[in-house]
Amino acid sequence: MKKIMLLGCLVFSEMLASAQYKTFRSPLTIGVDLGIPAYTAVGDMTGVLTGMHIKKEWRASTHFAASLSAGYNYFSGKVRSFDDKEVQHFSILPVLAGVKYYGWKKYFLGFETGLNIGLDANTSTRLALVPSLGAMLPVGKKQLEVALRYSGTKLGSTFPEASLLNRGGYSFLAIRLGWQL
Repeated sequence: MKKIMLLGCLVFSEMLASAQYKTFRSPLTIGVDLGIPAYTAVGDMTGVLTGMHIKKEWRASTHFAASLSAGYNYFSGKVRSFDDKEVQHFSILPVLAGVKYYGWKKYFLGFETGLNIGLDANTSTRLALVPSLGAMLPVGKKQLEVALRYSGTKLGSTFPEASLLNRGGYSFLAIRLGWQL
């Protein structure tokens, strides 16, 4: 915990020190996600995840940025739990806050956390953790964000026992393409 607090203080002091000397862009990004199931704690998932997102990013320095994002993800495929219950599709609304570290000219490491809000009877709202690795590619005066993301939904407990998707414990590996406006 002390290491996390120290890292947070260092990031904050870097932002304050840089903010005194430079003004950075705060771009708005819209884009699409395409993914596959990566892991499920209880059961089996096969299919494809498609989605769209909108994200606002605030560059605080040459190396650090903060972001807020929201999106819509639709999973089309089969989810089968150990008790042989099957779900054909589901939808979630990820609402996330995050940080990015631009350690190399156009490449970044990112981490977002927030909620995956269930949009149908098969899902419920659960904590989401999303690390990413990507690049900002220049296209004219704009930039294209290309990122590989691992979106994990934390496993929770329910009483009485709910379905696989209501409990969480599933994740996706996705490619994100975003266009900065």
